[in-house]
Amino acid sequence: MIKTKTIVAWPKAGLSANHGIFGVTLNEKRDRIYISCLRTQGLLVIDGSTNRYEKIIPLDIGGHPGLSSVVYNPVTNRLYTTASNQNKLCIVDAGKEKLIRVMEMLDGPRGVTVDPKRGYIFVAHYGEGWFGGADTITVLDKNEEEIKKIKVKPRPWEMTVDPEGDRTYVSCKDVDLYKPGSLCVIDNESLEVVMNVRVGRRPRGVAVNHKAGKAYVACRYDSAVYVVDVNKGRVLKRIDVNCDPIGVVFNPHKNEIYVINRQGKMRLGQTFMGS
Repeated sequence: MIKTKTIVAWPKAGLSANHGIFGVTLNEKRDRIYISCLRTQGLLVIDGSTNRYEKIIPLDIGGHPGLSSVVYNPVTNRLYTTASNQNKLCIVDAGKEKLIRVMEMLDGPRGVTVDPKRGYIFVAHYGEGWFGGADTITVLDKNEEEIKKIKVKPRPWEMTVDPEGDRTYVSCKDVDLYKPGSLCVIDNESLEVVMNVRVGRRPRGVAVNHKAGKAYVACRYDSAVYVVDVNKGRVLKRIDVNCDPIGVVFNPHKNEIYVINRQGKMRLGQTFMGS
């Protein structure tokens, strides 16, 4: 039997789902977990050794940031989190756990990930507001200087890096949110798009099984996870999960994928109350 434990990740319990977690990242060196939330003005810190909430790293950037993704960069020992509503990238010193820089980033930055080999930071630009419309990934070097802007499919949302394959995988909702989206694949050396694969409707989280040559894409409007052959660039299978999937992670030790659900099975035209 798998044992689980629930951690109270806020100084006050009982906040609604709209205050909830958007992104999570781990600093393995210090065993620290960092969480970004939609309505919290700062990064939440959990001690990984005790599984206890410790504090909030304040992000005093004016107004309410509405944080999206967060990622730890082992090359620079820094944290990066996007404040999409304010078009900003917040940079935090993971040693001092203090905000050290705020970068202006146009076109609604959402997803953020890092290349642990080079220290590159990838920022996905979804666009302004709920419907977005941008179609660009900004690549920064380890000194946070812009290297390149990469054109991908419209409305890129989340990303993951496969260090072994030296590639970055981007979920793109595409022009019409009610039609199939895309999985865009970037070569981390050339910083060029090398593959586009049509997947399900409104794709979000992405995970990669390098050994098997597969990517897994959680697609909300299909209530399914799409399995993609990353060598041949085609969908192998659709796994119906009977829920509203927004994130997915692969466990190489058990050869299993884990899917997180937002609010029950999503059908077009229906409104769900709950979590």
